[in-house]
Parts: sequence; C-alpha cells; structure tokens
Amino acid sequence: APAAAMIQAASRTPGPELVTPALTWLESGTPAAGAAADAAWALFRAGLLNDEGAWSRVLGALRSTPVRELTGPGCHLVASLGNDNDRKTLAVLLDSDSQALRIATAEALVNYPEFLDNILKSAANEPQLLEPSSRGVVMYRPTAEGFRAVSSLPAPSDDVKRRALLSIAAVLPAPELLTIARGFPLDAPLRESLLTLLASPDRILSERADPAKKAAIADGLLLLAETRLALDRPDAAVAALDTLAALDPELDMTKAAPLRVMAMLCLNRVEDAQLLIAPASVWLDALQKNADKPFARTIATALSRRFEGALSTEEQARLSRLLQKLPSTGTTTDPEFVGPPPPDLR
Repeated sequence: APAAAMIQAASRTPGPELVTPALTWLESGTPAAGAAADAAWALFRAGLLNDEGAWSRVLGALRSTPVRELTGPGCHLVASLGNDNDRKTLAVLLDSDSQALRIATAEALVNYPEFLDNILKSAANEPQLLEPSSRGVVMYRPTAEGFRAVSSLPAPSDDVKRRALLSIAAVLPAPELLTIARGFPLDAPLRESLLTLLASPDRILSERADPAKKAAIADGLLLLAETRLALDRPDAAVAALDTLAALDPELDMTKAAPLRVMAMLCLNRVEDAQLLIAPASVWLDALQKNADKPFARTIATALSRRFEGALSTEEQARLSRLLQKLPSTGTTTDPEFVGPPPPDLR
C-alpha cells in the first residue's frame, strides 16, 4: 500500500525518474502493480516511455495480468502497445461488471474500427459509452446508418445525446443529412439544428458542385425555413431563404416564395409580402398564426384587398371566422417590433 500510494503521487507529475520504479513495480506482481500501470500510462502520455525495451516490459507485465484485473490506464496501454490479439482479449471488458472498466475499454478501443460494433453493443446498456460510440461513428461510419445506431442508444442526458448526434450529422453528406432531418418531424428544435448544418458556408462551398448534394442542400434549406416558421422564428426563416437564393442564382424559387411571404407577414412586413407571389391560403395561414398579434388586422386588410373577389367559398368562410376572432380595436402595428431588413429583390 505505501508503495502504491507513492507511485500514484509521483504519477500526477511524471518525470524521467519515475520510469524505473514504475516498470519495476509493474513487473512485481504485487498490489502495487495496478498503481504502476497507472504511472506507466502517465509516462507514456507524457512521451517519457518512448523506447521499445520499456514498451516490451510494460506489455509483458500487462499480458501476465488477468484481463479483468487490469486498471483503466492498463487497458489503454494494452490497446496502444499490443497487437490485434491483445485488443481482442481486451474487448471482453466491454461487458465488465465495472463501469469504469467498460468506459476505459471503450475509450481504449475506439480508435480501432474493428471494435466499433462491440462498443455500440455495449453502449446499448451503458449511457456513459455514448460519447466514445459517437466518436467512433464519426471516424469510421459517418453514414445515416451510423447516426441511427447512436440515436437509439441511452445517454447520460438529453444535452449529451444532442451534441453526439450533431457531431455525427456534421460529417454526413447533404443527402443523408436531409434524410436524417426528415426523420424528426416531432422534434422541431433538433430538426432545426440538423438542417442548420446544411447552411454552413463550408458545406455549401464543398458540396454545391455535386448536383445531388446541391439539390439536397436546397431542399434542406426550404425545410429549414419551414421548421423555423413552426418555431416562431420568422427572421431566421428569412436567413435560410436568403442562403437558398445565394446557393444558385438560377435556382427556381417557386417553392420558396410562399415561405418568404409567410415570414414577411409574421414579421409585420406586409408591403414586402405584397411584392411576392403566394396563394391566398398562405395569407390565411399567416393571419391565423398571428391572430393574437397587434398587427393581425393589418394582415387581414391587405389580404382582403389583394384577393378581393378571388377567394373560394371555403377561403372566404375561413377569413370570416378568423376576422371574428381578431380584437375589434387596437393598434395595428407594434412599435417595439423590429424585423430584419427587407430582402434584396434584385
């Protein structure tokens, strides 16, 4: 015990003088060998255990230790210094009764793609393995399949799960990322975060030359604008549509116009909305969405004038119902409401 305590203390600030005692105690077969393995890992990480002779001694001592008696740092040393057979032997610890060993083993093996499935399997019952699992998927399986595998795993918290999924989504090609985002219709905040990755300038520069990827980015930006409108973020929806317009000046913006009209109306930029083409249903949707806003009657007045005599029977009935729900008096504009600048319509 005294020897183990001394070694542990020395390993907190490893120096060259620790090499000899660490190797000696590691090979001793005594209870201090565990602390010596921790010290050897500290030395290895510090670049102080850098000759093959020392590596051979460390590996020999660890190979003679029953695998389930290894410490976490010992697992890292076996994975780093050993061969394929050593790592296969180590993999059994992914099912260890010790959570610390399960985590250490996953961290030690995550850099080896042949163990990714083992880590994912173990992570199904261990929330703390979500992070190494997601890291392995980013490195070796950056696909929709890999994303779905991690999305099915338990996590220590919703925030940790979200960060893990976004880290994988960031490396997916646009078509796969769009497919993934469409799979979260009931989680608008997560879908918005996923789709925001499609608006990245770096992604656009690297993928716009590929027709399939550019088409996926365009569709994703439309869905991003739609999602942001659902989240009551019309200003951010306008930003997504502006990115879409910049993606390709020759892009058909027919599908974008109704979304931009909705965003303009939600921002009380009725005059800007009137410059764009959208069916009456969009204006009615905007009126319904903003019925409790101070500028709702401004939308209603513009709608009635724009579509005078052009509304269907159903649309006219809907307008009448909505008008009955609007406040009979009140200010038609909100002096404190400031939306983004008008779009560049050139």
